[in-house]
Amino acid sequence: MFGLYYRALMASELPEQIECRQLAAGTGVLNGVLAASRLTRIEEPYRVVGAVTVELRCRPREGGGFQLDARIQAPLEARCQRCLEWTAWPVTVDMELVAHIKAPPSQDHDEEDSVELVDGMLPLREVIEDEVLLSCPLAPLHARQDCPADKSFEAPVIASDRKQPFAGLAELLKSREQE
Repeated sequence: MFGLYYRALMASELPEQIECRQLAAGTGVLNGVLAASRLTRIEEPYRVVGAVTVELRCRPREGGGFQLDARIQAPLEARCQRCLEWTAWPVTVDMELVAHIKAPPSQDHDEEDSVELVDGMLPLREVIEDEVLLSCPLAPLHARQDCPADKSFEAPVIASDRKQPFAGLAELLKSREQE
């Protein structure tokens, strides 16, 4: 845990967007962080509680475009939808994405995750934010045994002498049908 925190302090802030061609022509590697305040689309029931670390590799792809592989680590908290308490919800995403300069209309990219570059630039912050959001469930929940609200979901005890006000209704309806 301390190692991740230390790396986040030492890493540089990532830009909003990157030029894949230039990155791939160099080392092809980009490491850095995104401050929690920059991830504006992550909202309740989640919140970002620290810097998001990113290790990205970019290489040219046969047939055009670029292959992007990244590991994203986002320290999140989630509001349990059963008890409404906040709980740690760290997210680690291994992303594989194809970035196209302009996808030819004849090519079908349905089988792979892809994004089109805008003026040769990849909207890095948006892509990272999308990947974090996609890895989160719609309704986060504590594990049943850890949830403070778990006790309220225990089945009620039904007494055998409990009055049933509509028990005789079926018989009454049958007698009316026979008349």
